Amino acid sequence: MFTFSICTYNHSKYIIQHLESIKYIINEYSHEQKTHLLICDDYSTDDTIYKIEKWLDKNSDIFKKHKLVKSKINQGTVSNFKTLISNIETPYFKLLAGDDIYNKYDVVNRYSSKNLIVGFSLPFNLSKNNYFEDIQSNYFTRQRMFLLNNNSNFFKKYIIANNSLSAPGMGYNIEWLKDEDLNNYFNEIKYIEDRPLWYFIFKNKKINIELELTPYVLYRTNVGVTSKSSKFHQEYLNDLKKIDKLFFKDTGYANKLFKKLYFKILFNIYKKNIFSYSKKISRYESNIKSNFTEYQKHIDFIINKAEGFESEN
Repeated sequence: MFTFSICTYNHSKYIIQHLESIKYIINEYSHEQKTHLLICDDYSTDDTIYKIEKWLDKNSDIFKKHKLVKSKINQGTVSNFKTLISNIETPYFKLLAGDDIYNKYDVVNRYSSKNLIVGFSLPFNLSKNNYFEDIQSNYFTRQRMFLLNNNSNFFKKYIIANNSLSAPGMGYNIEWLKDEDLNNYFNEIKYIEDRPLWYFIFKNKKINIELELTPYVLYRTNVGVTSKSSKFHQEYLNDLKKIDKLFFKDTGYANKLFKKLYFKILFNIYKKNIFSYSKKISRYESNIKSNFTEYQKHIDFIINKAEGFESEN
């Protein structure tokens, strides 16, 4: 069994699009009554809950089980993430925020794995005629580096060096996330759950990695996706500082100069071996770009479905 799990906070403008993209996957790949839906809302102050409940009134029958968990106070991303994990009842799941969209591929089958899936997600911007116009060349540079160094030791160093993976594309073993020791990595951190989670897994778990280059998730880059105050930004910066200290205390390093060392090591590894994968990644890059039109059509289809639902309800 598989759970579509969603963390929401003031996602009223986009949550129906997200839910319609889930419905598309279920209908397209015949997953009716084979999946769970779990939504954890961190005390949204807009119409997010109202819209979710309206949508469930019409569509809950496509799921074997559905659950909406509503917080009575705004706790922050990390606490909402913990609540979500504690409520997952299936061996496999995929976690996204309520403003992202699933691509047209069968995410249920692909993410039903006990291995760590290091996946990629495509950023899109609806304000552009070409939704994928903002994608930079370094998007494909990361794929090159990951193809060359597909092992847990590399990824551990990559994260310590202050790099990020593509959070919307990641897939986890639920047993890792239910580990009580993981809570120690979240002490005093309110808004950033991904980097502590990644480091905890790479440091403490014996893992097999599956590198997935197909974009199963499309994530929104429009300005103002979620309402954030100046207080939020300050607390977010404080979280970054705490995570920095956590990483270097845990590894026994005293200062940030080692970050530069990690960067240099990783770059040298990449530079020495890039040519062996240049043709392979070039084919991949061409293939992804050749699908941009199809992906844009999929986004438009989902948006039209969402607009149709909201106009009728």
